[in-house]
Amino acid sequence: MAVLPHGPLRRWASVAVLVLVCAALSFAGYRTGLRQAGFDRAELAALEGRSRLLGQEVEALQRRLVEERLESEVNEQARVDLQAKINDQRGEIVGLREKVALYEALLSSDSESAQ
Repeated sequence: MAVLPHGPLRRWASVAVLVLVCAALSFAGYRTGLRQAGFDRAELAALEGRSRLLGQEVEALQRRLVEERLESEVNEQARVDLQAKINDQRGEIVGLREKVALYEALLSSDSESAQ
């Protein structure tokens, strides 16, 4: 059997170095993560801004679509009303032409009987 000298200082020094190496690696990983997170945050902020702009554009286009549909419905109703008025006027014109033809016939028969 061999007797080994007990070296607690060496053991504590090794543990301290190991802890320092782990702490340094952890800190380096943390800093790398912050740097990447900063890039991601900037990209996220840009995407959020773009999303906000696109949302406003969508709302504007939806309002425009509603206005266009309403205008189309109003125009269609106006067209139907105008067509109905035109048809009424045509009916009145036909009736007036018949009256004019009747009066012309009466006048021509009166003038023939007067001669």
